[in-house]
Amino acid sequence: MPTPDVNTDAQVMAWIMDTYSSYQGHFVPAVVTGKPLEIGGSLGRREATGRGVMFTMLQEQGFSIVAIGDASCAFYKPDGLDIHAAIRYTKKNKGLLKGYCEEGARLISNQDLLGPDVDILIPAALENQINEQNAAYIRAKIIVEAANGQFLILNEYRMSSLFIGMKLTLTTI
Repeated sequence: MPTPDVNTDAQVMAWIMDTYSSYQGHFVPAVVTGKPLEIGGSLGRREATGRGVMFTMLQEQGFSIVAIGDASCAFYKPDGLDIHAAIRYTKKNKGLLKGYCEEGARLISNQDLLGPDVDILIPAALENQINEQNAAYIRAKIIVEAANGQFLILNEYRMSSLFIGMKLTLTTI
């Protein structure tokens, strides 16, 4: 089912639905998600991907969020980042972390974002972020997939050899 993703929005989903409906000869709202509320969309759908893992809730429950990143940059702070401050910053900065400053946090590459020794890794970005070149560097005990297609398709043998000795949990939210 088509859903909004990079460079798409509710309007694009409405166009897709309209085109499909035209070919069917009747209104077919179930063909896409993420369409505007006025034509059958769901309240909160636009924010759903960002809310899927709820980093602030994790932090409020006592989890320490030590690394975050987006398409513009990534940050690491061993004793935990102030997620509330980072979210406030992105809301004022076109949704991007670029330029964010926090005492004790250091700028890292998006590639390095996958490697810290953490309990849970939550890839929530563009697809194919975990692949044969970087999977062996992941030290997380659990991987929670919070966006579509984080893993480049690897054959079962290759996946098992990359993650030997690691509890691998894949969860799509």
